[in-house]
Amino acid sequence: MEENEQQENIDSKYLILEKIGSGGQANVFRVVKIGTNEEYAAKVFKDDSDSITITNEINMLQEVKQYQCPYIINIIASGEGNIVRKNRKTKVRKYFVIEKEPYGSILDYIYYKQQGVGELYSKIIFQKILIGFQCLHKHNICHRDIKLDNILFDAVCSPKICDFGHACFNSNHLIFDRGTDIFKPPEANGITEYDGIKGDIFYLASTLMILTTGIRAFVEPNKNDSLFNLIILNKDELYWKQMKGIVATNGIVLSDNFKDLFWKMISYEPKNRPTIDVILEHPWFKEINDMKKNNLKGFQDLEKEIKDYFKSLLEDVKEQNIEYIKKEDYESTTAPYNKGGSNDKNEGPFDSNSMPKLLESPMNIKYCINIKGDLKPVNFMNRLCKKINDEFGFSKCLINTAPGILKLNLTFLNKIEENENEEEKNDNNEELNEEKGENEEDDEDNNDLKIQIKLYKDSEKYILRFKEVKGDRKDFIDKYKYISNLVVELLKN
Repeated sequence: MEENEQQENIDSKYLILEKIGSGGQANVFRVVKIGTNEEYAAKVFKDDSDSITITNEINMLQEVKQYQCPYIINIIASGEGNIVRKNRKTKVRKYFVIEKEPYGSILDYIYYKQQGVGELYSKIIFQKILIGFQCLHKHNICHRDIKLDNILFDAVCSPKICDFGHACFNSNHLIFDRGTDIFKPPEANGITEYDGIKGDIFYLASTLMILTTGIRAFVEPNKNDSLFNLIILNKDELYWKQMKGIVATNGIVLSDNFKDLFWKMISYEPKNRPTIDVILEHPWFKEINDMKKNNLKGFQDLEKEIKDYFKSLLEDVKEQNIEYIKKEDYESTTAPYNKGGSNDKNEGPFDSNSMPKLLESPMNIKYCINIKGDLKPVNFMNRLCKKINDEFGFSKCLINTAPGILKLNLTFLNKIEENENEEEKNDNNEELNEEKGENEEDDEDNNDLKIQIKLYKDSEKYILRFKEVKGDRKDFIDKYKYISNLVVELLKN
């Protein structure tokens, strides 16, 4: 039988039924085990995926499986073998198999409805998520990438925490944070040390806001974002005044208990964030705790109501996901750094056949990284390009290259999204600016940051030079330090 006529399978152990997810590191398939017809989900890593992240995720899933927490995903198997796809070249790739959660990720439903589930439903769902994290934190594990994308719904629409690629045993001396930029805690800046478990609480606060309201707690975790600035300054009254107009568009009025819990969890100071045990005792959960104690049937009826709600959306959400996967597959072949290559190729902007030249040592050696030892320049620059894209994404960082030379031109976009209540937002910004004594010159902070990165060859080493082309000097230095850490990671692999 010809390869393109074979039934799609993973390692001759699992038949592929359909693709149900796509990301930067891996694809996810609905599969059945050959011989038993048991249905699972399989995460298959792409050939340019980070091997350390893969190994870490598999090890962490095996570790947490022994805790038998009902709100954490279970790993079934892992391996490395042939991945047979129709009309594609068979390749050997790493994979693992987990429970198949029929309702997919919680974010799919929030995204489809363009609104949150409200406080009552959120209390029940979020309490279960917290119990899952109570188990993780009890065993000294921090997740470091908590978001609704990484929380699935099982057959009764109870949450299951997944995606442990960035998880680790907690340390008060973590530096690198590999989570999602728009949610990560401010102390996880790649420069200073931070506590991963305290960082998880910040992630959970952002998750709680989106689950309840369908609105992000802030646009970007930096001082240029008006909402996040209010978190930095601990201006809760101004924050809720601005949020009131935003969440009202979804017909949601937030209770005082919700506001109190969220504000404690989102605290800019990690030491002020409560533990999971303290959060679970917060008055916001009193309503459902009393119901479980005094009216168990009423609580069970409410759980069924939640399941029926999500079940009614399931087919529409599946259709939405199919269209998204098609779009994702298409866009991944036209990414700026890929020059039209497919997901199955380890290509980049620098073609090894044309061998872009290395420059001689730069005159100005400020903001440089010295790289000693053997280095494959083309391969290294392609990997660095992809690493930068994975970290920042196309919506934040545009990457262009120069033909015939090992050079990257990075443009970090400094955009702030507009909300529907622009007039109220502007009023609050004016009030905040008066308190901080800001003036019109601060508008310059909104300019895009442009950085040029070139690879030079010295007699005994390579030199990676960073040059500020345009933008704020402090922002440039921050990006220089952050990307320097990415370079260190690449050189270790």
